[in-house]
Amino acid sequence: MQRLNGTEVWYWQTELNGDWRGSYCFIPCFDECLPELSSDDAHGNMHNMRHWWYQVFASATHDLLNPRRAWSGTSGHFLSGLHLPEAPPLPAWRAFDEYEITSGRCTPAPPARLQPYTWRSERLGNSRNVWIYTTGDSQPSERPLAILLDGQFWAQQMPVWEPLMQLTRGGSLPQAVYVLCGVGRIFCYQRSRAVGGSSFINTRGAEWKTLIHSMNHSNVAWCYVTNNNNNTVCGRISVRSLLTGR
Repeated sequence: MQRLNGTEVWYWQTELNGDWRGSYCFIPCFDECLPELSSDDAHGNMHNMRHWWYQVFASATHDLLNPRRAWSGTSGHFLSGLHLPEAPPLPAWRAFDEYEITSGRCTPAPPARLQPYTWRSERLGNSRNVWIYTTGDSQPSERPLAILLDGQFWAQQMPVWEPLMQLTRGGSLPQAVYVLCGVGRIFCYQRSRAVGGSSFINTRGAEWKTLIHSMNHSNVAWCYVTNNNNNTVCGRISVRSLLTGR
């Protein structure tokens, strides 16, 4: 950023497509804090740069002048949203963005149903928090299943309950069972092993079937999921696409 001479104003400018939607934050940084880089050590430079980013992100903050609600990202720091005029509309998120009481932090009224669940995976040798959410029960045996990765984000930082329910009421989404799989604060390679491999992402793989089997034989069997191919596994980007209702 550059300082506007004679003022306390700092500014930075860029050019984006008119339909851009994303997030940003401010990271105070001074010249003396810049990383030390060497011209002949690419690996060392990469390590130093990563370490530098880790340090400066500790000071990251959201934009206090942004009128929309800020949220905590997966790295722990707060972010502000930016929606350019031609970005696809997201009416289901308006309550969250505008600080309304029904901001998604409360579970919608029935027929919606939400229950936390602890899944212990013998295959991965760990346990994780899982949130099971249903948006209707008129035809329980016909409900599709959607597994949302990074479940702790969609359950806690940016609660997805109300947007999903609004899209279901409006007919953009069918009544469904949503399983939000948390990964917690783990290292990147552990996360990749937990949710990034084909055994989990591929809906015919063994890992998600183990999770569903565990659900169907526990105290959350009320959301019984049939063993069919009408299932979807969503990462962060595909969840955002899902919530546009398009």
